[in-house]
Amino acid sequence: MGEIVETLVANGIICKKIVLIDKKSLSTRKKIDCYVGVDTSSYYVSLWRRFSKTRLMSKEIQEFILLKERLENVSGHKIFKNYILVESDVCSKALHVLKRYGWKVLHV
Repeated sequence: MGEIVETLVANGIICKKIVLIDKKSLSTRKKIDCYVGVDTSSYYVSLWRRFSKTRLMSKEIQEFILLKERLENVSGHKIFKNYILVESDVCSKALHVLKRYGWKVLHV
């Protein structure tokens, strides 16, 4: 959790609280962690940490968008800001799709 907070602060994102969401509630077996937080403007923020050394491809982006919708249903809140923490490179097409949907990519 400390590494995630450090990454958020380094990118100018400050949350009042951050809660880890169980993957079972999202019905996924992907190697990800999902966090929901509230920023200083009282907007709900989703933070997705992807554990993979391979490149983030555009086919995975649609899965993240579906997981975000499930997260909104589980948490009962509309999420306005979405971030993906990645350790690897991001495909340019995937980056374009993420920007179109309003997601931001943060490198760990």
